[in-house]
Amino acid sequence: MSEGVLSALRLRAVEAGPERVRGIRRHALLQAAALVCAAGGFYAIYSNKVLLGKPHFRTLHGRAGLAALLLGLVAPLGGALAFKSLGLLSGRSEALQLRVKWAHRRLGLATWLCALGAVELALTHPAVYKGLASSAWQLAVPALAGSALAMACLPVTPMRALGAPSMRLRACAPRLAAPARGRPAAARTSVLVSAVAVGDKLPGDVKLTYFDAENKMQEVSVDDLTKGKKVVIFAVPGAFTPTCSLKHLPGFIEKADELKAKGVETIACVAVNDAFVMDAWGKSVDAGDKVMLLADGSALFTKSIGAELDLTDKGLGIRSRRYAMLVDDGTVKDLNLEEGGAFTVSSADEILSAL
Repeated sequence: MSEGVLSALRLRAVEAGPERVRGIRRHALLQAAALVCAAGGFYAIYSNKVLLGKPHFRTLHGRAGLAALLLGLVAPLGGALAFKSLGLLSGRSEALQLRVKWAHRRLGLATWLCALGAVELALTHPAVYKGLASSAWQLAVPALAGSALAMACLPVTPMRALGAPSMRLRACAPRLAAPARGRPAAARTSVLVSAVAVGDKLPGDVKLTYFDAENKMQEVSVDDLTKGKKVVIFAVPGAFTPTCSLKHLPGFIEKADELKAKGVETIACVAVNDAFVMDAWGKSVDAGDKVMLLADGSALFTKSIGAELDLTDKGLGIRSRRYAMLVDDGTVKDLNLEEGGAFTVSSADEILSAL
């Protein structure tokens, strides 16, 4: 059960690609094994209480074990509902899906804690402590804990090498964006981690397209866009979508002068759309020369930084996660990555607070 919980925690930092598929399978297999153990626990309770007539639930061990068993049955149900590949929540609101996932994760953690408590209480029983557990059990518990930690620390294969860039872990912990001055980290970072992080160089050879002032299509490499200057790059899931059109892009247009007054030379908006759509979108919101609308039509830049978002089930294909980053001479200085299509930490005001 410990391995199942910790593999799930690792899984949260891997949003797409083969590593996530393997992680889901490993997590499901380990939790299935936990359910088998739960069945054994129910039989032990039945045998002890019904057949032998012993007051099983009068001890803390018995109560903790029962709580772990009940939670262990409910938690996988939440996971099955939340697992989008089953389609059980398809068509429902994103908020509902997030609530179910939240409940599944909390129930899983509660199951783990109750199970650990039950084991620890069992080890204090004289029949266990003075018998077999005097040696074997005392060694088994740290061995199990060590195996759980080892699984949590297994390196995630970088998605670049697999041809599908995605999220990764470093040293067992997410590498989060550095908090801005005067702002708590919890208010500025997400549980998600991209393949690019604060302190990394952006892939300079990737090219993006746009229409210039003379209405001619041009290409610009990330290196040319960022070399020797301070640049703000923010991304949206799609042009003309509600949040992007009403809040995200207009916010940067409104704050463009303030950003440039603090040394930002270029403000660029990236989306996995073609240049024609991006140009029309920019004109519709009167972006002018304040924000550069860049098309990442094949999602090459988006994938190279691990910010892709698979919206195939919604008919939108591969898109970009919503984020905002401050780049200085090609190096990421501040990165605010949103979860899904949320808009909480990637606004122009957040970037201003980092300058």
